[in-house]
Amino acid sequence: MKNSNSTHFESGTDLGDYIIEKVIATGGMGDIYKAKEKSLGRNVVIKTIKHDLLNQIKIAERFQNEAKIIAQLNHPNIVIIHSFIQEEDFDYIVLEYIDGKTLQEVIEDGSISIDYAIELMEQILNGLKAAHDNDVLHRDIKPANIMLDKNKRIKILDFGLAKSIDLTHDSFTTAGTIMGTTYYLSPEVAVGKKPIKASDIYSTGIVFYELVTGELPFQADTPLGTIEKIKTEQLPTPEKINPQVPTFLSNIILKMCKKNPEERYLNIDEILSDLKSKSQIQSTIKSEPQIKIQTSQKISSMGFEEIEVDEILSIAKDLQEKKENQIGKSTIMSIGEELHIDEEVIKSAVRQFEKNNNKANNFFNDNIKGNLFENSNKQKNHPDDFEKAPIFSRGFALLIDFIILSFIGIGTFGIGMLFYVPICHHLFKGQTLGQKANDLITITTNGKKLSFEKSLIDSIGMIFLPFDILIGMFCNSNTKHFQRFMQTIAGTVIVKAK
Repeated sequence: MKNSNSTHFESGTDLGDYIIEKVIATGGMGDIYKAKEKSLGRNVVIKTIKHDLLNQIKIAERFQNEAKIIAQLNHPNIVIIHSFIQEEDFDYIVLEYIDGKTLQEVIEDGSISIDYAIELMEQILNGLKAAHDNDVLHRDIKPANIMLDKNKRIKILDFGLAKSIDLTHDSFTTAGTIMGTTYYLSPEVAVGKKPIKASDIYSTGIVFYELVTGELPFQADTPLGTIEKIKTEQLPTPEKINPQVPTFLSNIILKMCKKNPEERYLNIDEILSDLKSKSQIQSTIKSEPQIKIQTSQKISSMGFEEIEVDEILSIAKDLQEKKENQIGKSTIMSIGEELHIDEEVIKSAVRQFEKNNNKANNFFNDNIKGNLFENSNKQKNHPDDFEKAPIFSRGFALLIDFIILSFIGIGTFGIGMLFYVPICHHLFKGQTLGQKANDLITITTNGKKLSFEKSLIDSIGMIFLPFDILIGMFCNSNTKHFQRFMQTIAGTVIVKAK
């Protein structure tokens, strides 16, 4: 039954075609109830508005007119207004009932991924766009006014409806000039200016910020303190609060929340366009490593070693991109497409790799098959990327190599090493047997390929090894990796293998 001194209704109250079931929320302007529509048997929401309040702030006519406007909006992300009814002591609006949670509850629950936050925001923006396209402002975008139903569909509530802002809570008003919840107020509205579409964009940006960081950017002990921060302080960068936020997304949010309305996005379409294109590019970048792994596994299954797989993969990428460019697109960097290498392209890359290495069968050719640094103009194996070779390991490697030379009957260590080192470097990809046993490797100081000539010059130092070491100590006292003198001439260095 109805209380005669208020517009509060108890469960079971009959309002003609509607039966009150329970109270959902109460507020200064009226109450919100879940009700049952008798004629259609569906659940609805009834929102009451007190007459005395409407008369007091002179918004009754505007309230009714805007309710009619919103009722005409037909969009899946906007709550439906079924009816607007005027009674003697109160007015009420009949709204679509949403079975779900407010976005505020979703944020408080936590664990919102970046991709899911973008998905939710796209729905919010689509609903807001539908209103803006009909010249309707929301004026109070906040998570509490956004519902997420059980089908993961966003529904925006309270479009264009007048708000009573309560200073004892988290909102503010002065003679009706400031409308909206404090935390989400745009700077221009915070100083009493008339809300515009850019004001809705700002508030939506703050909601987006909260979605991806779990925090509000501007908070103080009082609403007036919060407003002061909104007017004067810079928005913290979202990616600094949550490192998982991509830079492109952080920049979109920052642009939505510019202090100056003219520096924000001009309309919702611009935001949606940026979100779509940049999200797709980000998805392509993220997907490439996984595709690369899959392609590498295919090549590896053909019997190639890890170093050879990397080289074949590089050849395959070049071939694939040339193929795609011939038909007018780039697979590797196309928007919305993932890196993909065709099966026949992989086979062509393998054939080209083997052809290149067949030319290297001549021992004196620089292009030694399987060399670590072949086609390495990008210097992907620079000495700075390797750990320093321990002195003990280097000495023990020399001892092993000396024993091996003695075993095969070469009595002179220096002369023997002159042949032994280049041969081993060819057979074992930059390692002698002693280095191999001690997990060491010889590479070039510029990160390029290790040629026969460099190995030969390096090994000449073995003829006068003690002097080679002493002169090297004098010449290279400040370098990370120790080099013998002839290694300095050759441009080679021994490092700890990866």
